[in-house]
Amino acid sequence: MEVILSVLLFMDALEIRDAPRRSRTPVLRVLFLALPLSLIAVFFAAMYLLPDVRLSLCLVLACILVPSDLAPTASLLKDRRIPARVRSLLSVESGYNDGIVAPVFLFGLAMLGQGEHADHPLKALQDLVPALAVALVVGAVVGGLLGLGIKSAHAQGWAELPALRLVTLAAPLLAYTLAVHFQANGFVAAFIAGLVFCTAVGDLVHDLLEFTEGVATFAIMPIWFVLGQLAAFVFQSPPNWPVIALVAVALTVGRAVPVLLATTPSRLT
Repeated sequence: MEVILSVLLFMDALEIRDAPRRSRTPVLRVLFLALPLSLIAVFFAAMYLLPDVRLSLCLVLACILVPSDLAPTASLLKDRRIPARVRSLLSVESGYNDGIVAPVFLFGLAMLGQGEHADHPLKALQDLVPALAVALVVGAVVGGLLGLGIKSAHAQGWAELPALRLVTLAAPLLAYTLAVHFQANGFVAAFIAGLVFCTAVGDLVHDLLEFTEGVATFAIMPIWFVLGQLAAFVFQSPPNWPVIALVAVALTVGRAVPVLLATTPSRLT
């Protein structure tokens, strides 16, 4: 599952390539204004509804609940009844939100794993910052070198596109593996590799992703299958009303209100 997630995060980082330039401002508003506001809203909702739960776990729950994934509703992005700018915004936001939330999620996990230093943010930062720094460097180096290498090989006619597509699939796997080897976070490395890779290869990225997208689409199916099995066990248990209320908040006002506030100043309908 971790290997598949690294590929998905790599693909998510490439979503910005399809965003029209006039849609960049709403994208930035939703990612860097609405997303943090949503995290804060769901975090405080978890504190209120689950008073016996540690603050660090409330933060982790917010990081799990807030980022949306459009994989189960991909047809939404092809529905022409929805304006193209809105569909583009949904696609880019759902691609980037995991990568942006990942450091906050890892920070919450670091606090959870402290034991006697429970919920001590400074100790968690001491453990987290070096690992994130190494992941950023590994991801940037892998994405940049492979991207430039692929672009050069294609320009010189040294390799055909099918072979270069295989190298593209190897990029997130290599970034993840190297980051884990250096005791850093592989997911952040894979996401950063995607950002740098997209910049390095330029317009060639459209021709390279066909194979990787197919592999990612097929690989995620077993994960949804397992998730469905786990959900069946959850529904067999007695209802936990505070948890249900928290999920309801996260799915409605916890996301809708911050997005509305963030996009109101723009001309996005």
